[in-house]
Amino acid sequence: MKIKLLFLLFLVSLPSFAQYTLIPDVNFENKLIALRIDSGVADGKVLTSSINSLTYLNVSSSNITDLTGIQNFVSLIHLFCEENQLTTLDVSKNVALASLSCNSNQLTNLNLSNNPVLKDLLFDNNQLKNLDVSKNVALENLFCRYNQLTNLDFSKNVALQSLFCDFNQLTNLDISKNADLSVLNCNSNQLTALDVSKNIALRSLSCDYNQLTNLDVSKNTTLKDLFCIANQLTNLNVSKNTLLDLLNCSYNQLTSLDISMNTNLNYLICNSNRLANLNLKNGKNVNFGDTHIDFTENLNLICIQVDDVDYSNLNWPNKKNFYATYSTSCSWLGISEAIFDKIAVYPNPTKEELYIDNIILEKATVYNVSGQLVRTFTLDSANTNNTINLSGLPKGVYFVYLINQDAASVKKVIVE
Repeated sequence: MKIKLLFLLFLVSLPSFAQYTLIPDVNFENKLIALRIDSGVADGKVLTSSINSLTYLNVSSSNITDLTGIQNFVSLIHLFCEENQLTTLDVSKNVALASLSCNSNQLTNLNLSNNPVLKDLLFDNNQLKNLDVSKNVALENLFCRYNQLTNLDFSKNVALQSLFCDFNQLTNLDISKNADLSVLNCNSNQLTALDVSKNIALRSLSCDYNQLTNLDVSKNTTLKDLFCIANQLTNLNVSKNTLLDLLNCSYNQLTSLDISMNTNLNYLICNSNRLANLNLKNGKNVNFGDTHIDFTENLNLICIQVDDVDYSNLNWPNKKNFYATYSTSCSWLGISEAIFDKIAVYPNPTKEELYIDNIILEKATVYNVSGQLVRTFTLDSANTNNTINLSGLPKGVYFVYLINQDAASVKKVIVE
């Protein structure tokens, strides 16, 4: 009889319990109280009727470690829980969720398995190693920067428009199914290849600090911004990218660059390559001004083809190596540097004589690091082995400018 009475009391009290949602994290509940979603003092629960119709919730910067209870916010469309201490987040019950921002937590697990209308997902600055977005077929914008992701599969996300996955550990990135992608930032990963041939809507591409040896952007005719800093590129053809406005390809191994077709270009940084040929003659050099261009630290760049020599000398005096010249028609532009491939310059460092073998030379000039001409040598063009004497020069770094008819090369030499 006693047991039966207790059971009846339980049944009577059950509806009152069903009206509440448990909120075990006191900081989460305190935030709900501060937002006037809950009332009184924190008691570990909130009226379900107070939360089940909410479409917007911002609990950012609240020292929350546990969002248990979020599953009963069943009408939630926008959730912001940035800058907390969450290690796991399950929003699979929030089927109406369209935008989720959980940046700057400590997430190692994020469950998005039942969020088919999710469009905007931001979880920068977390610790996720894996992410499954295969069920998020409406996804348009994804920010997953500064995590530990090693793989991402976007084959089901055909609506994807913006992807920021920089500062992860990605070795592969397949975006062949994402024809609507317009912005891609995959900087600072471990990519050795990147195929953007299917991304014909791409307007901005940033793939800095990877290990790319090739980058084909010939299909990306709507591209306006291209950043490919610090890769291993030896070639970059931007002749099809006539809408290009910004190009930064510094710290690669490019030997030639031609932007003569890029009449909309306003920003060009190509310093620290191996450029021997640079054609800037696009009819719009005035667009660069004196701050948006740099092609220094290209030791083999002797002549730079430009629209107007006087304009370039006036506005870009420090944008090139001191021994390089501007010209409207560089006679050796496009000539291969193959004639310099077998050259031997030794000893380096040297104290006196410098031997230059395996090449026919007409002239050699020596400049100090301040750009001053310190020595000039006329050489025997019938001889493939030459010697120049650098004795008497102060100790330091010098640049030896070697000239062979319509080709030239520069070697850095140390005098001890």
